[in-house]
Amino acid sequence: MTATTRIWWHRPLLRFEVRELWLLGARNDLALDAEIAETLSLDAGRRLTAP
Repeated sequence: MTATTRIWWHRPLLRFEVRELWLLGARNDLALDAEIAETLSLDAGRRLTAP
């Protein structure tokens, strides 16, 4: 187990690209009725290669 941990310690296990952030709004603390209030694009000036 120690050897496996050493091999993978500095390698990402998951990679993903974030294109936008969501600002969520809710009417109570439980957020059971949450909705996307606003989206913030993180792709400003970047060219997208795939949808």
